[in-house]
Amino acid sequence: MAALDADLNWTVAMAESANATLRRANATEANDAAPASKHTPSDPPREPIPLPTELIIQILSHMPPSRVSQHTFYSCCLVSRQWYSAAVAFLYHRPYITGKNFKQFVATVCPSINAHIRRSELAELVHTLDMGNLVHDGSKSLTARLLGRMKGNLESFTAPQASFAINCFAPLSKCQRLRTLDLSLVSESLSLATLFASISSLPQLTSLTFPRSTLTYPTNPLLRPTWPPALKTLNLVGGISLAVLYDQLDDFPSTLTSLTLTHCPHLTHDAVSTLLARLSPPAHTLTHVSITHPMRALARGDLDNLPLACPHLVSVAVSLDYITRAFFDAELPRIHHHHHHLDHPQLNHHQQQQQQHLPHPSSPSPSNGTTTSRHNNQRTHHPLRSLELHASGDAIDERFGRRVTPNDIYLAVFGGFFADLRRVRVSRAAGWTAGAKLRRDMADLAFLLEQNEEERREERDGSGGSGGRGGGSGSASEDGDTDADGDGDGEEGVGSSCVGGGAGDAGYLDDESVGVWTFDA
Repeated sequence: MAALDADLNWTVAMAESANATLRRANATEANDAAPASKHTPSDPPREPIPLPTELIIQILSHMPPSRVSQHTFYSCCLVSRQWYSAAVAFLYHRPYITGKNFKQFVATVCPSINAHIRRSELAELVHTLDMGNLVHDGSKSLTARLLGRMKGNLESFTAPQASFAINCFAPLSKCQRLRTLDLSLVSESLSLATLFASISSLPQLTSLTFPRSTLTYPTNPLLRPTWPPALKTLNLVGGISLAVLYDQLDDFPSTLTSLTLTHCPHLTHDAVSTLLARLSPPAHTLTHVSITHPMRALARGDLDNLPLACPHLVSVAVSLDYITRAFFDAELPRIHHHHHHLDHPQLNHHQQQQQQHLPHPSSPSPSNGTTTSRHNNQRTHHPLRSLELHASGDAIDERFGRRVTPNDIYLAVFGGFFADLRRVRVSRAAGWTAGAKLRRDMADLAFLLEQNEEERREERDGSGGSGGRGGGSGSASEDGDTDADGDGDGEEGVGSSCVGGGAGDAGYLDDESVGVWTFDA
């Protein structure tokens, strides 16, 4: 009986152990199925994993500089010391300065007149200083002081309208890393000799924009200007007199490849021809030229010789007010306007005699590469790749002569003169979108540009049948609309690479874009 009792007790004990095991297993499954957010008060809180500073810098580097990103960088500086060290360089790299924040900006980067008493390290972070939005804010001495504080790393400077004067040239000459200098907004008359003396010692200056005000120049003709050694882009804006052009704008550096003329009321056809002749091969090779309205001394047809005078151009921006069909056909006769510029009171007798013997660009030398011959029926094509056509209200007035149409460009491309042309941008003021026929001509031109690009791509790749980017006849507009049949409204562009964005925004067109676009001007 005792043995039975022992067996009974063993059976009962084993059963109780099995039930306990099942209960514990069920409890474990229930705990595993419970949400992870349920923790007992005794569980320690999880600490956040800090991001490396290098990773934060990499993330912020993908934000393009803008007014919106400036507020974002400012907010990042308020997160923590680590985020401040990562974002402060982006905040001050290209500050957007207005009249509202100018005083705070000066108090931060330039807290003391005497730099040896209180110096701000933030001034060394500024690489681009754009004071173009300032009119009567600040003073001339303050602008000079800002240039002196930021001279170490300053790469681009846009001068203000009223607070830039001769005392700013001394600190400007010490900005050895300066690449871009824009003086177009300066209203005070500046000395041309002082300007050249300040910028001639800047080894990295590649882009220079002259002031719109009248430049005073030395009366001694033996004093020649000394240009920056690495200058590539020259923008002439505003009060460039004939005397300054004939006497001082000479001896350009061989590195100069881009020229812009606009808002120059004194420059006549002969003055522009003289400037282009001084920049012609073999001493110089202009590849980019922009001559846009208003140029009050120029007339219709005055720039028809531009492709012949500059045989190496790859990009041209010109107003339709100053060209005719002869611009696109070297065999058509040119319109010659007689400008009485030789009687200008600012030119002396020696300068007038010198100007009378200047070569005319309508008669280029055989080495120019764009000569035509009716006898051998051969024509060397022009290397132009990008054409931008501006227009004013008179550009479509038939009283001033037959206006340029897309068909004129089509014939120039099809005939081989502009065989390398890839992009055409035209102002809406030209009226090319006003009629159905002109819109069809734009579509035909875009199709021809794409077809030529496909042939060039096949020649480079050595394979046949490879379609162009986007294919088809080219009807994609910049804002995503399509208007291939030419009967829609609001056509923005036709082409195979019309990247998204607003019409007329050249920043959305890369170097490989092919097609025809319209823009607001």
